[in-house]
Amino acid sequence: MNWILNRRRKLGVLKKSGGTTEKHHIIPRSLGGTDSSENLIELTTREHFLVHYCLWKMYPKDSAESRKMVKAFTMMAATPSSAGKKRYLNSRLYAAAQVQKSKAMSIAQKGSKNSQAGSQWIYCYDKSDPHNKTKRQERKIKKDDEIPEGWHSGRKMTRLRDCANPKCTEVFQTRSAKKKYCQLSCQPTKQNMVERNKKAFIEKFKECGVMSAALMHSIGRSAVGDHAVNARKILEEEGLIHLLKLNRKE
Repeated sequence: MNWILNRRRKLGVLKKSGGTTEKHHIIPRSLGGTDSSENLIELTTREHFLVHYCLWKMYPKDSAESRKMVKAFTMMAATPSSAGKKRYLNSRLYAAAQVQKSKAMSIAQKGSKNSQAGSQWIYCYDKSDPHNKTKRQERKIKKDDEIPEGWHSGRKMTRLRDCANPKCTEVFQTRSAKKKYCQLSCQPTKQNMVERNKKAFIEKFKECGVMSAALMHSIGRSAVGDHAVNARKILEEEGLIHLLKLNRKE
């Protein structure tokens, strides 16, 4: 890194034609550097990129300085240069930098360092027009504070939706496009396959009075073997066996 900086000092000041130069902090601001002229140097886009790579690698792995420098380096890789061209970055270098950056961000946002630690978002809305986000208000309060009356936990970005249960008038918040009910008790009970087939068989039998036709409609099988035995049991349980006897006489 020092070789690049010394070489640039010997070569002299770069021409700024075409916007191909970039200012570099010799001592990074995150490490205590200032914006004074003594701490600034004009570098080419390539030199600036390489210097930030050296800054990342020169500090011990997982140290505080290394975490700061890897953040700066990944920003260099992601941001186009002043000339409008993206800096070259191969896949291995990018992967290594992203792994270290993820660790650095995790440490920086852990516990009380997290910007959301000890707080929660709440919002309120106009009950006459709950789906109008422009009429919604939101603010942040301490996590231990009681939510004021008329306010709800969450943020403005969450959707407000009417419960799909016709007997329920609740408006609930959700980030999922699939959620339709405000709570489990509002959801209709789901029938398993056996109950569903049984219901279809009974309804069809009441309609046509023919057991084989009802079986074919419900499970796609004819009235033979175990299917016929089970079908007769169902008809007996439902008190419909007499209809089968009447149809036989006809």
